[in-house]
Amino acid sequence: MLKSKINNLIKALKKLINMLLEPVIGYTRVVFATKFILSAIALILMFTLILQPLLNPAHDNYRITFSNIEAGSEGKPPKMINPRFQGVDKDNQTYNISAKTATKIKDEVLILDTINASVELRDGRWVLLNANKGVLKHKEELLELSDSVYLFTNDGYEFYLSNIFIDMDKHMAYSDSKVTGKGPAGTIEANSVRLYDKGQRVVFDGNVKLVLYPENIKKTSAPSK
Repeated sequence: MLKSKINNLIKALKKLINMLLEPVIGYTRVVFATKFILSAIALILMFTLILQPLLNPAHDNYRITFSNIEAGSEGKPPKMINPRFQGVDKDNQTYNISAKTATKIKDEVLILDTINASVELRDGRWVLLNANKGVLKHKEELLELSDSVYLFTNDGYEFYLSNIFIDMDKHMAYSDSKVTGKGPAGTIEANSVRLYDKGQRVVFDGNVKLVLYPENIKKTSAPSK
């Protein structure tokens, strides 16, 4: 009889403890889920911001300069030395794209060597992009970057790809090569990536591995100065 009463008392105490802790546990789960989602958004958003000016150019607001033209030899086309493309995109973000050389192989097609690009975002952050090779098809508004594409920002985000194709006319970009990224919000790996609708939709596909650091969400959500 006494044993039965003790067991009933223990069950009642456990039930009471669970009732008291349930709101706290629920809140903790909500907070963790919120941080998880925000960390994922922060990581993917940075990838979008890096490429957005190339997906959303203002073609009537840019200029091209170069330091010299090197004459081609033995039937080879001439090269522009240190060409620089400068402009402002439709979101009023300044961008600069430079290359070591640019060789015109046919009408409206340039072969770029050692490409460097920088973008100043409206919130004060900046983005840099490096690639060893590139092909710019001006008429079709296509840009292919290849041979070690490296993108990084001043607040600690880095992305690596073998190549990426950017369609400025359709406002989309894609890469079927492995992409890896890391930053304060976490790390991501995938076999391919696609950006649609001026970067509003980003799809990572194939063996996607996402590791998030929810404890850093406050740092990632605050813009750098």
